Amino acid sequence: MQEEAIVNCLNCGQILSQNYCANCGQSRHIHRSFAAIWHDFSHAALHFDGKFWRTLPMLIFKPGVLTRDYISGKRAQYISPMAIFLFAIFLMFAVFSLIGGPNLSDNNEISFEDVRERSKQALEEQIAFVQRDIANGKLVDDEGINTADKLKGLETALSSVRTGDKDNEEKPNLTTGEITPENTPIIQNDGSIIQIKGMDEWAEKNGVLAKRLVDEIKLMNENSDFLLYKMKANGYKLSWLLIPISLPFVWIAMLGVRGHHFYDHVIFTIYSMSFVTLLFITLAVLGSIGFLSGWLIPTGSIIPVIHLYKQIRHAYQLSRLQTLLRLIILCMGIVLSLLIFFAILLLLGLLG
Repeated sequence: MQEEAIVNCLNCGQILSQNYCANCGQSRHIHRSFAAIWHDFSHAALHFDGKFWRTLPMLIFKPGVLTRDYISGKRAQYISPMAIFLFAIFLMFAVFSLIGGPNLSDNNEISFEDVRERSKQALEEQIAFVQRDIANGKLVDDEGINTADKLKGLETALSSVRTGDKDNEEKPNLTTGEITPENTPIIQNDGSIIQIKGMDEWAEKNGVLAKRLVDEIKLMNENSDFLLYKMKANGYKLSWLLIPISLPFVWIAMLGVRGHHFYDHVIFTIYSMSFVTLLFITLAVLGSIGFLSGWLIPTGSIIPVIHLYKQIRHAYQLSRLQTLLRLIILCMGIVLSLLIFFAILLLLGLLG
């Protein structure tokens, strides 16, 4: 069906003299075609009518000018900072659901055979130590554990590792560190034995939350890969938290810059986070196809710093020296922000 030219606005009834209603702003041309649905979607979500393609190059190549323009009121030609940030987050979810998350290194996985071999070596060393203690007549080790029971438990663990029977592999007593045939040790990738002592007693004294935390730490020891998975999932979902976490550090870095308010720092932070998110997505895609192998991490470290320098200098109109000094302060703030963010992810991974 073709567009219908109308005289009165269908939204408010105002008489129309232009292409848009002077009262409510609605267009006088109302489309009812299937092709127009895609136009409405792209316009509402990404402003593909022109704003998106004006904003994206500015965000990449002239972030300081984009930030200054938006703060000073030149906003009609650009997508708002929050809109482009939400677009970046949406794109991140979509891309990572397809490629399974970023892969920025060449070989960051250890095969099960490697872990099993290391486990066998660690257990054989432990058995040799215990056998030597028994030969010397030592019935109880330094931790008060019966050496005969300890030897039996280690031999059971070694047998389990040799057969590769993961379903029958049993767990240690993480509270006391006691090793018995029913409680064989957990072996980490580096071959060391995890033993946690006294945590149950601490949990009993500090309430339900402490007990839950101890239980989750034990679970983490048993399955660190699952904790890493939860941290990654929460990291994608809660990446927006980096904005409020970073804002105090941006404010500190920009102390003494006249003519700017806290709102300006918010716009600066959101645009910067949008760029970093889009860069992270790009690097993840390149890593998944093996492009620029070995250079992704250096690239992902250097480009944001250069981008941040340009954004600070042109958004706040500072000299090179002033920009460099504030960049150093802001980089330290970014490190602290990331540490806080990862601490939150770890806590949520343990308690979630």
